[in-house]
Amino acid sequence: MIIVGNLIGFAFAAFVFTISVVSFPLLLDRDVGLAVAVWTSVRAVAKNPLTMTVWAMIIAVVLFVAPLPLLVGLAIAMPVLGHATWHLYRPSWSQTSRVRARFRMRQRRRTMAFEAPPEQPESELNPNVGGAGNGCVEERCLHTAEK
Repeated sequence: MIIVGNLIGFAFAAFVFTISVVSFPLLLDRDVGLAVAVWTSVRAVAKNPLTMTVWAMIIAVVLFVAPLPLLVGLAIAMPVLGHATWHLYRPSWSQTSRVRARFRMRQRRRTMAFEAPPEQPESELNPNVGGAGNGCVEERCLHTAEK
């Protein structure tokens, strides 16, 4: 029973590590969705299994040893692990450029050709909207004709 419980715990820890080792720093650093971040993390682990396994073992050992001196070691270990994870994330993000390219293509497809970007009013894109080039859209007017 103990062996089965340990194997289940190991499988759960490996799964959580795989989906989160790169995704947390990626979500903080870039404007990507959760699915892209998790997929990038899975690809980084699949591409560098030995490096990621060593990193997971280092995390496990540090988190086992750090609480021993009356939990004071965690105050040192957690920021160091966070900083080291950031430096592990940076090269793995650059290796997954295909994921970034696919994400950008999906974003472009979602933006229709006739939609105005949020920072440009529709009247700047087509001055003839509303007729006679006055910049009016339906009942509301986008320009200040009254002076």
